[in-house]
Amino acid sequence: MKSLTDNASRKGGVKQDPAERYYEAVAKLGVNEHLRLALGLLDDSLEKVAVDCGCGTGRDTLYLLGEGFVVHAFDRNSKALEQLRHSTASAGQTSLISSQQSFEQFEFPRAGLINASACLYFCSPSAFDQFWSRLVKSLLPGGIFSGHLMGANDSWINSKRPPLTWHRESDLAQMFTGFDILHWDEYDGEGETAIGQKKHWHTYRIVARKKLD
Repeated sequence: MKSLTDNASRKGGVKQDPAERYYEAVAKLGVNEHLRLALGLLDDSLEKVAVDCGCGTGRDTLYLLGEGFVVHAFDRNSKALEQLRHSTASAGQTSLISSQQSFEQFEFPRAGLINASACLYFCSPSAFDQFWSRLVKSLLPGGIFSGHLMGANDSWINSKRPPLTWHRESDLAQMFTGFDILHWDEYDGEGETAIGQKKHWHTYRIVARKKLD
């Protein structure tokens, strides 16, 4: 999961940006399992258009491209997007539509699948409700959301980082009105960031299908 405020390390005597350390670490990981689950539950009749929110270097994006999706992928980090574009070009992929944008800026296309792995809590709390409304509106009936959301007990909430968006379980029930929950997994315990720093995680991993109109 993303850690953007970990202390920078030294690599070859040069200070390395913490975001770069994170992206290097996650690039070595495989596709998120909740996304595999979501694809197995997706109706084959839906148009194969997906959005990958906070895509980073694209471990989930590359998986979706390999499964035949047109993927709209966005992230704020230009270097991560450069790496993603290089990876897709090397593989001869032409179905990627990537953009350097924030949650506040991104305009969703109509999509059958929206993925948001370990990123939504970095959306500003003041912008989250509007972002979520746009996300839900753009998802086709029968389409699937897969991703993580942060719970109230996560140690990052009270750390010296920009405000994070977190939710109580009752908030999530309201957010997913109009969805059928296909998978719901809560983790509230000790763990590590992608670059090995210990912390207390409280996250929800959710796969949900938008109900038919």
